[in-house]
Amino acid sequence: MNTDQVLAIKRFAEGAYPQMKNDGGSDAVWIEMLSTYDFGGMMQTLKNHINGGNKYPPSIAELIGGYKNAVSEYDSKFVEWLEKTGKLADAEGTDAEIAALSLRHRKEKAVAIMSHPLRDSIMPGWFAAWYAEYRAKVERRIYGTSALQIEGGARP
Repeated sequence: MNTDQVLAIKRFAEGAYPQMKNDGGSDAVWIEMLSTYDFGGMMQTLKNHINGGNKYPPSIAELIGGYKNAVSEYDSKFVEWLEKTGKLADAEGTDAEIAALSLRHRKEKAVAIMSHPLRDSIMPGWFAAWYAEYRAKVERRIYGTSALQIEGGARP
C-alpha cells in the first residue's frame, strides 16, 4: 500500500471516530506499520471494526490483528487445498524427505505441521513456500475482490 492509501485509511478512521488524535506526527507510524498490507483488506478490516459497534478507534495493532485473523480463518482448509492442487501427489521439486513419503504420509505430515503450536518455526522450506502461496491466494480472495475507492487512495 502506498502512502496516500495508508493516509486514506487513517482519515477514514478519523471520520468514524472524531475523538482520534488528528495530528501529522502519527502519520509516519501509520505509514511504517501498514504499508506492507493490502489497501482493500486493511480498509475492510477498519470497516469491520466500525460495523462491529466499537465505540473506540482501533489501534494500529488491532487493525493488523484483524487483517491477519481474517486470513488465518482459512488455515483449516490448507491441507485440502494442497490435495486439490495436487501438491501432495506430486513430490517432484520437493526435498528428499517429502519425496520419500507416500501420498497418505504426505497428508499426515501436512496435518501434523498445521496443527503444531509452533508451526511457523518448524515448517520445512518446501512447506513454507506452499503455505505462503496459499496465504497469498486467500488474501486476494478475501480482500482483492472489493472495488474500494477512497479519495487519495485508489486500489493498485
